[in-house]
Order: sequence, then structure tokens, then C-alpha cells
Amino acid sequence: MIEDVTAFLAADAGVIALTGDRVRTGILHESDQQLDSIAINTASREGDHHNGGPGLEINRVRIDCYSSTWLGAKTIARAVRTALDGHSGAMGGYADVLYASLTNEVDLFDNATARFRTSLTFRLRGQTMT
Repeated sequence: MIEDVTAFLAADAGVIALTGDRVRTGILHESDQQLDSIAINTASREGDHHNGGPGLEINRVRIDCYSSTWLGAKTIARAVRTALDGHSGAMGGYADVLYASLTNEVDLFDNATARFRTSLTFRLRGQTMT
């Protein structure tokens, strides 16, 4: 699932315009540390059932938007929100994303790197491909 979200955002024109190719699963590359970038991680994953048995999943993903300015981090976060919030339909390895919704947004600052971060948490419910 996390790879599907990464690929989905990495292909979005609004995200590309702000981050280029710096949309990563897991941690950022060292070369990305001082550039506008996105890191995507799994926050939680739950199996769910429907009338046909297993096959539904509820995933929470955390998307961290980094920039050297507060406005830069917020602008990247807005592009992510525009692309993902309310999405339904195909997404990579998912047969069908029933819905994607923003559940949390937090602004942070890292003193060690002097970088701003807007952290978004999305809840995605979908039917997995078999």
C-alpha cells in the first residue's frame, strides 16, 4: 500500500511542481535533506471483512512534507491534500480505494536540521487485489 501512495503522489503534477522527484517511501535520501521533499510511512494497517470475506484493508499513512520555510512545507502539504483527500478508485496494487481522507495535520520544526515539516495522516480504505 505504501508504495502505491508513493507512486500516486510522485505522478501528481502539483506535487512534482514543488518537490521534483523527491517523494520517498521511508526516510529521505541524504541528498534530499535540504530540499523540498516528501517522506511517506505506514502509521497503521488493519484487515477488514465484507460479505465476501477478507479483502478489505484500512491503512493510515503519514506523509511528511519538508521545506526550509513554514510556507514551503504548508504549500507541499496542500498539494498532497488536493491530490489524495477524497480520492476513490484505482491506486497501484489496490483493486479499489473506497475512500481516502485526511485525519490529522501537524506543523513541526526540527532544530537540528532547521527544517519545517507538515505531517499529514490519511486513512485509506480499499479492497486489495487477490
